[in-house]
Amino acid sequence: MKFWSCCHSRGFEPGCTTGPTHVLEMEDASRLADLCPFESTPSPANTTDNVTKIQKVITLDCEMSYTKYGLALSRMSVLSFPDCKVLEDTFVREPYPGVPFLDYNTQISGVIHENIYPDDPENSPPVLEGITTARSKLWEYCDENTIIIGHGLDHDLKCLRMLHPKIIDTAILFSKIEGQKPGLKKLAEAELRWCIQDVVDLTGHDSVEDCRACIELVLKYLQRPTVAAESPASEIPD
Repeated sequence: MKFWSCCHSRGFEPGCTTGPTHVLEMEDASRLADLCPFESTPSPANTTDNVTKIQKVITLDCEMSYTKYGLALSRMSVLSFPDCKVLEDTFVREPYPGVPFLDYNTQISGVIHENIYPDDPENSPPVLEGITTARSKLWEYCDENTIIIGHGLDHDLKCLRMLHPKIIDTAILFSKIEGQKPGLKKLAEAELRWCIQDVVDLTGHDSVEDCRACIELVLKYLQRPTVAAESPASEIPD
């Protein structure tokens, strides 16, 4: 028998939530390529304007909401390593030109309408126009030599339409220990005794919190001499 993964009700029962629009997770790769093609992280030679802000290591987490083209970037958080300083925490309006969000996917993303269209913009977190603007903001803190830490980074880089050569993905890092790619919530509970991504009240994830969890997980991983000695993570710069 099939069960809904969100509320564990039986598959033939009505869903636990409803929305004003119908959304799909299908993606049209060629259409997305026209709207926002993939780009590689700039080389150090092309980031001279931001040389004082470029980090050796950063942590990245993105939240996604639904558009007519599927899930797209709606929030981006960037933290420094290992001190967990928030370098950037911004929301994104209209990820592609003329393509607004249909459903904020709040129960997962934590993003609400007031984040995207704040009543008091001057005293609210910044809101950027489009994925390309958010990506350029990220590149103020990294070049192609920067190590990016995250969990399930393939999804984050994909929604930023970005190619980057140096990453540490905690889902892969701990897969040797868990035997499979573990979710960040499960991993934080098992390794850190942290409770994150508590969606009981449907407030969704907090991307800053998820970044902090990834930092602590990498630091803990580096404390395992026999594991760390075999891992690229042991090469993280001080």
